[in-house]
Amino acid sequence: MPSARASPISAAAAGAFAAIVYQGIRFERQMAEVFTLVVDQGAGEFAKLQRGIISIFRDLPTSLDGLTKGLYDTISAGVTKAEDALIVMREVSKAAIAGVSDAGTMGQAFMTVMQGFRLDALKAKDI
Repeated sequence: MPSARASPISAAAAGAFAAIVYQGIRFERQMAEVFTLVVDQGAGEFAKLQRGIISIFRDLPTSLDGLTKGLYDTISAGVTKAEDALIVMREVSKAAIAGVSDAGTMGQAFMTVMQGFRLDALKAKDI
């Protein structure tokens, strides 16, 4: 007969599940902010951005928080096409890892430099 008390394993599983749910809700809220910048491009382009950010998150050791912040800053800086913004975010994420930073901070710094020197953001991989 099962005990009325939760086992340590079930408590750990519940905690892990709660963390996953929290991260998902947080990601959706942050992507909703990004959507305000691309609403005129339609749901298809927005879906590309969501899938692309998740792909970068899976491929590189970076945080979703940093990625969504960096994406917001990248689009705010004028890189509005989904494919272009994702290219920039992948390169910015690699630079963030190399520079022991996060994608959000590195993205903001990168876009400031690119705008300051009037450089094309798609040249991110060359810098």
